Order: sequence, then structure tokens, then C-alpha cells
Amino acid sequence: MARFKAEQLTPNHVKAARALLGVTADELAQVLDIGVATLRNFESGKEISGPSREEIYSGLTRHGVRFTGGAAIGVSLSVPDAWAIDLSARSCPVCDHPLPAIRTPKSVGQALRGGWTCSQCGSTVSKTGKLMRKA
Repeated sequence: MARFKAEQLTPNHVKAARALLGVTADELAQVLDIGVATLRNFESGKEISGPSREEIYSGLTRHGVRFTGGAAIGVSLSVPDAWAIDLSARSCPVCDHPLPAIRTPKSVGQALRGGWTCSQCGSTVSKTGKLMRKA
């Protein structure tokens, strides 16, 4: 079976991937560092630049999305890259305050490994949702 390439990516692939991940176009565009208008244009069937298409493809595959083409066209989820961004809902283990899906690093460690600082209680939470340091 030939390797799926960014050039083969279709609007329906991206829509299905977003549905599997449970994210909006706005959320996905933020994570992929492309404009939401670019993502919506692609999903509506309009042409976008090669680098934008490549960013959509590589970003989704980093998050565990697998694409198939040819006779077996489809989209599936696998175990995502351990260093990828996780968009699943998390809450602070100390105060149960919801943590944002899109996080802004507050330290070098968070920038390298992910995680949050709870805006409610100030505790540091790992990207898997475990308490790292209580405030």
C-alpha cells in the first residue's frame, strides 16, 4: 500500500478528522498555526497553498489521525505522537476548574512538554492532567 501524501488530502478527510478529534475549525486552526479562513476555504473545496495543505496534513497526523486513499478511502485515529498537543478536555486536579484546550506555556517546561498553570488556583498540571505542583 502506498503512503498517503498531503497532496491526496481532501476536504472530506479534514472534516472527518475534525469530527473524530471533536474540535471546531477555530480550535484546529489555532493548533495547526494556520488561519481559520484557510482551513474553512479548504474544507469548502477551494484551493489553498501547498504549505498550508502540508501543515494541515502533518498537524493532523501528529495528533494521531491516519488517512487512507485509493480503494479504501478513510480517516482513523491511532495513538498520537507523545509530543503532540492533546485537545481532550481536562480539569485541574486540585480545584476542578476547566483547563483550556489551547494552552499558553507559563514556563520553559510547559513549552517543551506541555501542561497548564490553573488560572483558578495556580497549580501546575501536566499535559496528561496530573498534578505537578500545588500552588
